[in-house]
Amino acid sequence: MVGLHDSLKPDEPLNHTKIGIKFLVLVVILALGYKNVKKPELPKNVWLAMIGLTVLNIVIASAR
Repeated sequence: MVGLHDSLKPDEPLNHTKIGIKFLVLVVILALGYKNVKKPELPKNVWLAMIGLTVLNIVIASAR
C-alpha cells in the first residue's frame, strides 16, 4: 500500500506514523488469531477484539 500511494500520489507526503500504527494493529490481530488457532472454538471476547481492531484499522485508514 505504501508503494501504491507513492506511485499514485507522488506530491502528497506519506504519513509514517499512521502506517506504523496500522501495522501494529495488524500484528495484534494476527497474534490473537495465531494464539487461538488450535482451539476448537474462538472465544467470544477474542472474536470481538479482532473485529474491533479491524474496525479501528479501517477508521485509521480513512482518517485524513
